[in-house]
This record gives sequence, structure tokens and C-alpha cells, in this order.
Amino acid sequence: MKLLTFLLAAAVTASAAEAPPKKPAPKPPAKAAAKQKKPAAPMKPQKSIGDLALAEARQADQNKDGHFTGTEAMKLRSMLATNPKSWLYIYDDNGNRMLDDAEISKIKIGPATPPKPPAPAPAKPKAKTPPKKK
Repeated sequence: MKLLTFLLAAAVTASAAEAPPKKPAPKPPAKAAAKQKKPAAPMKPQKSIGDLALAEARQADQNKDGHFTGTEAMKLRSMLATNPKSWLYIYDDNGNRMLDDAEISKIKIGPATPPKPPAPAPAKPKAKTPPKKK
């Protein structure tokens, strides 16, 4: 019985040694066009916090002159007080969640439209002088 198991084990090992290892099936070539992705559209630059705060402050400037006076300053204060997600907090220097007069005066938003340069004066036509006689 021992001889039979020995022969059987030897036969199995011999056949396993002779059989070549199985290779994985070759993958079909992928289509080049299918793998190529379209280039992503260029991203727009994101606005900074300062730009967002300026845009919010411009909403309070009713006459679009770039300065906050009277009711505009009151509107600016109420915008910060009523909106917890307001970007105007960056102008609050002392951190009391209220804009004081000194803090409001530091906000420089500039006029809504830049001033146009003055138009050039029309050129004066030169007067024709008669040629000098000798």
C-alpha cells in the first residue's frame, strides 16, 4: 500500500512538473480614442474673500460714489448685523461684530465706474499765410 501511494504521488508530481504554467489570456488592445479624455475646460478664477466683501459693501453704496455717508453707513451696519454669513466681518477690526465709523471710513470701494479722461480739445486749423515775396 505504501508503494502504491508513493507511485501515485510521484506520478502527480511528475505530471505537475511537466505541465507548463498557465498564462493569463492576453488582453485585447484598448482603443486609443476611447481612453483619451477630453481636456477639461479652464476653470474660472475664484473670488477672494476681499472681493466678496467689496461686492457686498458696494450693495450699500446707493449713489455709487465710493463713500459711505448717513443712510449708506446705517445700511452697511445692518447688513453685517442681520446676516451671519456676511463677508463684511473682515472690516471689523476690533471683532465686536459691529462696524464703527472709523472702520467704515477705512472701506475703499472706489466709484462704480472709473472716471473718464477728458476728451482732447479739437486741433485748431493752421491759418494759411501767403508766401513771402522777395
